[in-house]
Amino acid sequence: MERQGGVTYLISEDGRPVTSFTTFSRTPCEIDGVGYGLTHEDRGRFWLEGPTGTAAFAYRTGRGEVLVSATPHELYLRRAGRFGRRWELYRDGQVAGTFTLSVFGARTDLPDDLPLPLRVFAFYVVIITDAGFILWF
Repeated sequence: MERQGGVTYLISEDGRPVTSFTTFSRTPCEIDGVGYGLTHEDRGRFWLEGPTGTAAFAYRTGRGEVLVSATPHELYLRRAGRFGRRWELYRDGQVAGTFTLSVFGARTDLPDDLPLPLRVFAFYVVIITDAGFILWF
């Protein structure tokens, strides 16, 4: 039986296809030829599973804030405003990147020194969290 109802996101970087994933609670993806799994539970806890186990995890820490952790990186995602669909990525207390979502797509501006799987995972977390943000209030 084929699963239905999830939205599929096609991710590219500088015009180069990177991966795709769906909004299901568990979805496989391939990044640079390596198989990963993206998982979320109740839009509050997230995992990136790689070939050697858990590569990153994230969880909601407060209203409009999510901690993303992948050794040695500890990042925070914060919603920029109560009603907008813009998120900011914080590293060491400073804004290091942004995510802007719209009805027809999304754009990111993330640091190149973050590993590509971590950037994809952060984007996945923002998309799933943003979809459930109205439930936070």
